[in-house]
Amino acid sequence: MSDFVAQFPYDIRVRMVDYTEHLGWAVGRILTLQTIDFTAPHSATPVLIVKASREVEPDLPGFQVVDVEIYDGDKWVRQVKNGRFVLSRDDTDDADPAGIITYRGVSIADWLLQRARVQWSMSAAEGERTWRAATPGRILMSLMNEAQARGWGTWFYQGFSATHDGDGVPWATTDLERTYRLGIPYSQVLDGLIQDGVVEYATDGFEVGFHHSLKLYNPGTGIDRTVDRRSVSPPGRGAVVSMASVPVAQAPVKRSIDDIRTRVTVQGEGDLRVTVEDFVGTDLAHFGQLESWVAAGGVDKPADATKIGEHSLAENTVAKTEMSFTYDANAVPAHLWPWRGFEPGDWILNRSGQKVRVFEVMLSKGEDSQIRVTVLVGDRFSALLPSLAKTQSNARIGAGSGGSGVVPSPNDARIPVAPTGLSLSNEGYWDTDGAARGSVTITWDEVTMATQGTMIVIDQYELWSRESLTEPWTRMTAAVDRVVHWFPLEPATMFYVRARAHSKGGVWGEWSGPQGVMVANPTDLPWPPTTAVVTQDMGAVSVAWDGLLDSDVGPVAPPKQHKHVITEQSDSETGTYLPVGQQLVSAGSVQVTGIGHAVTVWFRQRSVDRVGNISDPSSPVSITVEWDGDRLGQMAQDVIDAVEAAETAVTSANGKNRVVWSLDPASGTTDFIDGDTWFQRDSSTVIGQWEFVSGVWEARTINHQVLASIDLGKATVGQLDGTYIKANTITTQALAVGDFENYVHDPELSNPPGAWIQEYEPAQSLIWTPNSTVGLAWRLNANGQTVRVRNSHKFTAVPGEKFQIDGTGWSNATTATSFLIGAFFYDAAGTSLSSPNFAVPNTGVLTPFSIEATAPANSAYGTLFIQMQTSATSGLGYLLHDMSVRRKTTGQLIVDGAIDGKTITGAVVRTAASGQRVQLDSTGLKGFNAAGTAQTTIGTNGLLTAIGATIESAVSGQRVVLSGAGLTIYDPSGLAGTIRGFNDGAGAPKRWVSIGNNADAQMIKVGDFDGPDSAWSGLNAGEYRVQADTMRSPQYQNLNGGRSAPYAMAAGFGSQLFSAATQNFTITLPAGRFTNSAMVSVMGRATNQGVSFNAAAGATSISVFGFNGADGLTVPYQWIAVQMTPTSGPG
Repeated sequence: MSDFVAQFPYDIRVRMVDYTEHLGWAVGRILTLQTIDFTAPHSATPVLIVKASREVEPDLPGFQVVDVEIYDGDKWVRQVKNGRFVLSRDDTDDADPAGIITYRGVSIADWLLQRARVQWSMSAAEGERTWRAATPGRILMSLMNEAQARGWGTWFYQGFSATHDGDGVPWATTDLERTYRLGIPYSQVLDGLIQDGVVEYATDGFEVGFHHSLKLYNPGTGIDRTVDRRSVSPPGRGAVVSMASVPVAQAPVKRSIDDIRTRVTVQGEGDLRVTVEDFVGTDLAHFGQLESWVAAGGVDKPADATKIGEHSLAENTVAKTEMSFTYDANAVPAHLWPWRGFEPGDWILNRSGQKVRVFEVMLSKGEDSQIRVTVLVGDRFSALLPSLAKTQSNARIGAGSGGSGVVPSPNDARIPVAPTGLSLSNEGYWDTDGAARGSVTITWDEVTMATQGTMIVIDQYELWSRESLTEPWTRMTAAVDRVVHWFPLEPATMFYVRARAHSKGGVWGEWSGPQGVMVANPTDLPWPPTTAVVTQDMGAVSVAWDGLLDSDVGPVAPPKQHKHVITEQSDSETGTYLPVGQQLVSAGSVQVTGIGHAVTVWFRQRSVDRVGNISDPSSPVSITVEWDGDRLGQMAQDVIDAVEAAETAVTSANGKNRVVWSLDPASGTTDFIDGDTWFQRDSSTVIGQWEFVSGVWEARTINHQVLASIDLGKATVGQLDGTYIKANTITTQALAVGDFENYVHDPELSNPPGAWIQEYEPAQSLIWTPNSTVGLAWRLNANGQTVRVRNSHKFTAVPGEKFQIDGTGWSNATTATSFLIGAFFYDAAGTSLSSPNFAVPNTGVLTPFSIEATAPANSAYGTLFIQMQTSATSGLGYLLHDMSVRRKTTGQLIVDGAIDGKTITGAVVRTAASGQRVQLDSTGLKGFNAAGTAQTTIGTNGLLTAIGATIESAVSGQRVVLSGAGLTIYDPSGLAGTIRGFNDGAGAPKRWVSIGNNADAQMIKVGDFDGPDSAWSGLNAGEYRVQADTMRSPQYQNLNGGRSAPYAMAAGFGSQLFSAATQNFTITLPAGRFTNSAMVSVMGRATNQGVSFNAAAGATSISVFGFNGADGLTVPYQWIAVQMTPTSGPG
């Protein structure tokens, strides 16, 4: 059986999933299998069983991960819901000549949840953890975050939140109160919530990144396939799913009353017992009440116990019916294919038209490659005792243990063996002062043996610790229980522990081997900010935060671990959001400009704590920006008018000196006395100050000694100069720092904007490791290899722009160029344009560095990179910390005098940094297309270039149009004539210009070729061609235009039938054409003869005679008349 291509319209195959440390899950090869059996229940553990030949598929690696893929008639669907498995078991018969191996897989989510345990936390008490007023999402999210902080579940994501389920719907249950005993698996927690009827679950995959997630849903979540959804579904999908007409091979029906009950007692914590009844008086009434008991450990609220009892009754008060339908997938319409027309958890119609829920789908592909589908609907049968066992699995299992039960031995000198199973787990928490702290939970196995191999009684244990492998051990504590919680600890530091036992006889035992753990930072996400208030005024948008966070109980003041709030902007509600503006430490607003008129944008905000955890976003808010340029101009003019109206000389209070306000600098000396003051203003702003001293005006400034302390609501300055400028918040569009401005800043590499990706040769080790000087930093080791990693975050780059890369690095390289860092630049197609350009200092100590990188020609974007050059030396490595990249610009963003109110000097004005834009610079005005090519240029050299443009003098009617086709002139009715340029082909030059409305006829062609008609490819009817000194026409032309003297002219043609050898006939001349006598010439074609006559002044006809022919001969002729003597002017 081949699984490499789809053999039928509906098909199934299995693909290996590969894993690398730095890239996570990645697509692997397709397995060649003999059979596939895929069972996908709703909200339960999926199972995969496949068989393969050892000759084709040798033994797969241990813990191999695979994906089930479905061909749905259009495409292969990767990572279908519940379709990722861990092949955890395989078996074969070595005596089987066919060498068939059977692999069994379990859903990766269920497999992982079985291998994470509820651990100690600050809230734990008496070996238990309690959640109060919680949602199902909050319980599972906090547990998964803790486990992932301990290293569990790499690349395993949460498809839900504390407030919303996997479909983005708010949790229906928000008041859960649950207590769990330490050590139970997460799968038990999830299964208990399912059995309580408060949650359903599935696993889902991502096409991007090829990772997977756990999805939690409100109960009853699924799609109703009993209604026609074709209007809201992709083409060819959404039809009603009914089993009524399906050609089934089997359709068994099972009914049972084994689990029926009418009265349920729920035993909670302590003396809590709640009884729920639903005696409906059915056919089973003669049995009376049918009782059941549910043990719900960890439940101590009557309301929670009542919900559990009601859920148990709702599922078991009537007889259960299970129906299944088995059919050939490729013998039914496409809407009956699983994962195309429906999925587990959806509602469909059974064969009698009843609405039922799909609780399981099984796909089976045998050696004949046929796909068989089995759909189970209705009720899922389960035995009573296993069902009740699941019901109580959401809480503590078993009772607390009392004493050890061992009779103490007499004191002796035997030495206890070293404790085994020493284990350290840790989690971060926030101290009362807002500082990040860590706690470690230490457990070990009980010691019951002496070194002599005999049983021994232990009365206590002792723990010692240290923070590095070179420091001396110090005593921590003694403990009777084998669980110790130790805090506070500094996050991102190592913590090592060893243990020994103390016998009842007073003898200390052997030390255990040391165990260490990296102390974790807090991982709980902070609360999001409250919804932002977004306003706008004249094109400037203000996004305000009220200083509160949106907690589970409503808006609250930020806790002490709160650091700041970031603002994000998008062009759509569900689009990509990018950071804008400054960070808000407290209540305030972010100002956003540069948004076009009538453009709608969306804003949201996130809170960030001291270790970089970022909250979920606040609810997005939209605004449509509107601004009026005329109103801005009028406002400015109003200010000027008001100032001019008030501009007068003010006499000071002493009656002697006066103060002058003027738009001009101080000038003049008449009527001024010493002590007079002159202020120069620009609109309402003072820009100069002078004092009149000894007949001249002297400029005055205010020294900082005079204003030792000043409290301003607002200050506007030309230049603010000082040793220190201290402010809580500085809001600006651009901040010049030295000789460059901040542009793109990657935070510490513990939280980069993008993942680090290997370019080639896998690194020996690329780890996030502690350093005594800078804390956590990247450490890269390689053994004689060339390794390059780059950051996936891209920053735009324009050719010629300079970027500054800063950081701190250390290398133990023996060659100065062994370790390189810097920026790679790429063109729009993704082709690399640059190479490494900076060596990490090989000083052996962390050394700050600063690199300048210039974007080469054709650059479109850049990325940060780290590279280790080929070396024969093993064990080389380096440490890198706090890497950032910023775009460099001139220190003087606007030079003095560049803007005088009406003129901007020395600037480059452009609508965008690259791509499609309009740019004004010293060479002229240019318009660029999306590829960055100048299409339109108005140059300072007087040249106007408009590639592919059309220039029209009017939109329609009479107009002139200039385009690539030529110059076209339209009359008022829309008729057009075009002047074009042509070349008639190879050989001698035949360049010419045509005038007319067609390329081949009814026009005048003018060229520089002097040759026969054949050079012009023949003459067309109604066409004149002028070449060299010749004008040619293919037929007689009517020259009877409307011209009058002195340039009168007429022409015509006709034919004459001869009845004799000589025949006279008359030619009619245009009336009023000739005011003087005209010369008339007549030429006959058949007789090849011509005659000429003088017509009288004002004549309207002339008689032609002397024209010889033959009897019965028709002679065509042509005539032309030209006025000989004009009445005035040249003739």
